This record gives sequence, C-alpha cells and structure tokens, in this order.
Amino acid sequence: MAFAPGRIYQGSNLRQDIIFYDDLGAQTDPAAVVFKTYDPCGGTATYTYGTDTAVQRVAAGEYLADIVPTRAGRWRYRWEATGLGQAFAQEGNFVVQVSPFFDDVETGYALP
Repeated sequence: MAFAPGRIYQGSNLRQDIIFYDDLGAQTDPAAVVFKTYDPCGGTATYTYGTDTAVQRVAAGEYLADIVPTRAGRWRYRWEATGLGQAFAQEGNFVVQVSPFFDDVETGYALP
C-alpha cells in the first residue's frame, strides 16, 4: 500500500498499511509483524506489533504503522512478518520535502 498522494513535509503524521494473506488468499495474522524505517541520515527505527503503539492491527491480517518523519530526504521502510509458512518482507520508500519550519542541519539543507 502507498501513502496518500501529495507532498510529505517534516513533522507530518504518515500512515502506511499492509494486508497479509495465507496460501489460500484469506487475510490472516502472522505470528510477528515488524515495521522498520531508515531515514536519510542512516538512522533506523524498528516498531513491533504488540510492543510499539506505532503498529496497530485493524482487522485479521490488516496492519498499519504511524510515523512522523523529522528529516527531509528519501526515507525507506520495510514490513516484515513471520509465521505464514515462511518469512515475508515488503519494502518501499518516500521523499520528505524540506520545510523552513524545521532546522534540518543533519541533512545539509540550507534553510532561509
């Protein structure tokens, strides 16, 4: 699944969702669900369903992750699941725009 269309700015709440299916095509819950992010400066974060409130279960097999990117640049994310008969992973990325309302010294952007 993708983020809503349009520009993404620093400090915006983003929601990414995913649906897991079994071999017969029915939505099913994995044994473990993990959402990971990799920010433009190389920082990583891991959010685990049942431990972190950022990952929530919506319905059988359907999960979402809420994050708030604070750095401008290309972010990467990865969903991981186990217990569906094999390990599963899905990756994607998105770009966060520079905002004059954030002091983003770490990315090297010069703000006015």
